[in-house]
Amino acid sequence: MIIECKNLSKSFIQGDEQINIVKDLDFSIKSNDFISIVGESGSGKTTLLNLMSGLERPSSGSIFFNGEDINNFNEYELSNFRANDIGFIFQSHHLLPEFTILENLLIPLQLSNSKMHDLKELAIEILDKVGLVEKIDAFPSLLSGGERQRVSIARALIKKPKVIFADEPTGNLDMNNSKNILELFHELRNLFKLTLVLVTHNISITRNFSKCYEMASGNLNQL
Repeated sequence: MIIECKNLSKSFIQGDEQINIVKDLDFSIKSNDFISIVGESGSGKTTLLNLMSGLERPSSGSIFFNGEDINNFNEYELSNFRANDIGFIFQSHHLLPEFTILENLLIPLQLSNSKMHDLKELAIEILDKVGLVEKIDAFPSLLSGGERQRVSIARALIKKPKVIFADEPTGNLDMNNSKNILELFHELRNLFKLTLVLVTHNISITRNFSKCYEMASGNLNQL
């Protein structure tokens, strides 16, 4: 298993009440799995994604990544884990408007020991895989919503992570662009041997995933 969650819980105190977002959850993901997690807003699916990716710390329980409990990582180790072992795709692309597409992709590589020429070649290769190599000098404002999301996918892939976490990656897109992004995920899965965990409120986009789960009241049920 590449990811294992054991007795995982996340809660917070609101007034005199304890709010349980994730409840004593056991969950595992194999390498090259394509997992979708559906659920209504507030069901806890984004919180679960944040826990598995190290963006939030759990209240209790463990998250194992390739056998290592990431809860035991210090801040430096956790930062290194997020920078190199995983990629994250958000609903909003978070591209920097003052930089070109190529420059946006090079930002995560700035601390690399590789030469800039080699980094540019890698960025161009990734942009080619997502069908945007001809837009390398364009600024985000000149791209469509679907194209900007493709850039955010390329940015998540740039360090060739073991797992991609995607939080509502088609939430801001129309039906046609959503379909294109999902098809791209499946193409990239075969190309890069990706493991993908995607959360969405739209169950219709989860066809052809390895497994689909529904999250409700802090619990996961396989569909």
